Amino acid sequence: MLQVRNLPDDVHAKLKQRAREAGMSLSEYVAGQLAELVRYRSNAEILEDVRRRAIASGLPDRMREAGLDAVTVVHEARAERDDELFGPGGPFDPDGPLGHR
Repeated sequence: MLQVRNLPDDVHAKLKQRAREAGMSLSEYVAGQLAELVRYRSNAEILEDVRRRAIASGLPDRMREAGLDAVTVVHEARAERDDELFGPGGPFDPDGPLGHR
């Protein structure tokens, strides 16, 4: 059982309206919305999974040994991507067909 206290009147009214439009009771509608909310992992859960996998693979140790840090790796990858996209011959080369002058 779930009770929601101190729900603003406008939120309650909007939920009732949406439930009515869906042909559902308010409880059914809210339960469905909550089920959809938890269907996917949160950003925090995804980041925690990435962190665990990186640690398990030894990635942080290998990066430290190579003298790398995550910020530097990201900046270098973005610079490489930008060169490919906006550099000579890239799809967004200022002198190319999609470039802007």
